[in-house]
Amino acid sequence: MTDHLKEIIAEIKEEKPDNLFIKFLESISDINYGIKEKQDYLKDRYIEISNLYQLQEKI
Repeated sequence: MTDHLKEIIAEIKEEKPDNLFIKFLESISDINYGIKEKQDYLKDRYIEISNLYQLQEKI
């Protein structure tokens, strides 16, 4: 989430802490963060597997 969006959410939460739209935005942000973490993990595993495959071909 961008800093600007975080600021806007913080302002709205101060005025209306139970705002459902803000809760929705926060949950989407959490989901996006989880997806990003999973993508990074899968990218690392792909690199490891590629390196092992290349090593196997050399042997």
